[in-house]
Amino acid sequence: MENGASGSTAGPLGPPPTWLPPLCQELAGRLRGAAIEGIAAGAGWISLRVGGSFLWATALPWLRAIWLDEHPVPGAWLHALGLYRESPFASHLRGRHVTGAALLGDGQGAPCGLALDLAGEPPLRMAVCLWPRPGAIWLQGPQPQPVARTGALPDGAPQDLAEGAAAGACGTGFQLALHGALARAALQAGLCTSVRRRLRDVLNGALRREQRRLDALQHDALEGERAVHLRAQADLLAAYLHTVGAGQAEVTLQGFDGQPTKIALDPARAPAENLQELYRRAARGERKVEGTRQRLLQAAAARERAADALAELDRRHQLEELLELAVELSVDFAPVRAKEHRSAPLRQAQPRLPYRTFVLASGLEVRVGRSAKDNDALTRRHSAPADLWLHAQGVEGSHVVLRSGGTPVSSRDTEQAAQLAALFSKARTSQTVPVVVTQRKYVRKPRGSKPGLAQVERARTLFVTPRMPEGCSAQGEREG
Repeated sequence: MENGASGSTAGPLGPPPTWLPPLCQELAGRLRGAAIEGIAAGAGWISLRVGGSFLWATALPWLRAIWLDEHPVPGAWLHALGLYRESPFASHLRGRHVTGAALLGDGQGAPCGLALDLAGEPPLRMAVCLWPRPGAIWLQGPQPQPVARTGALPDGAPQDLAEGAAAGACGTGFQLALHGALARAALQAGLCTSVRRRLRDVLNGALRREQRRLDALQHDALEGERAVHLRAQADLLAAYLHTVGAGQAEVTLQGFDGQPTKIALDPARAPAENLQELYRRAARGERKVEGTRQRLLQAAAARERAADALAELDRRHQLEELLELAVELSVDFAPVRAKEHRSAPLRQAQPRLPYRTFVLASGLEVRVGRSAKDNDALTRRHSAPADLWLHAQGVEGSHVVLRSGGTPVSSRDTEQAAQLAALFSKARTSQTVPVVVTQRKYVRKPRGSKPGLAQVERARTLFVTPRMPEGCSAQGEREG
């Protein structure tokens, strides 16, 4: 239900001046002296079990209303609204008694909300401001700062309206039960729309992720199939290796089918080293094909499930049906905790570091870049010249820095850092990955190059299996 400016907004029974004053009078009579027996709250709403009934206040963008309901709403509705698992109101409200209700007005004297006075030490007032946008619910104590709130507070604090204010616009025949029934129906209709929108967003996101995954795997499969052809070239080169001289960039040999075959070589390598490299690349491609085939089937099945769930969403129209689908899909609407207005001051946000931190079993720290730009920042500003620098050879991946402090590093620590470099690279699914190792002082960034690109000197290569090293632990993001 859409609401607009004060005085012209339609609530469940029409513009607020027609139902807020009589509602306030009814609540003052019904709730005076009643104890608050239960509290449920979320971002923009609160429900109190008081006097044997349920007092609701919703300051949501799609429903801003206050009503009294004789019956509790289903628990699934509360979770779909976004039930606080740690409510900012519960510790302040539980066990208090209502001593009165007051009508709140804006600067022009139009009703914009109401307040409940609550007995206790210290005495509190729960104020609900529904108009103008945005709505807010807050608890006011002796101090000017609210002790708890949800929603944005209005610029100017609403004032109590004198008894009988706006009575001429109230109309007659206000029925508390009918008002509650209409508000409950509006809540149900709004929840139906918001739950459907949430499910559609989740399913569309899953569909896009699975499609991207499928596209990437299909690309890997094509690359792997091309790499498989290298084995035939390697076999051919092995047969004619005695005829190949050193320093050649390319050689043309007669294939086993009688046709000439061109084979590209690295002139800096000996013929035997070129042959070994061809076999290594062929084996990597074959492993990629073998592993990718199963993942392709899994990705296609996952994409199909997301598409089926979207079709099922279009077939469901009732709120209960949509909530059942949310349970089937494990979609959670509840915030983990109440983020607004805790008694403790908010902690200062820690600056984001451009790397993840791991600690090896030996106690040495390893820093792993988060992105291409973060790789540059890690290498240039978050490492020392004597630190070891590692990167998976020939593929995109994270820059990795082993913080040595200038002291000699054991081969075990270097190998474990190389395993992390392989794990945080696009070769993470391979059985064996070559990793370049050098000191950070021998790494430089070519002028004008794209983010993450580095030029390395005096490097050696380790061949490792991508994995989390034994005894390695991830640490928090605060820099020591």
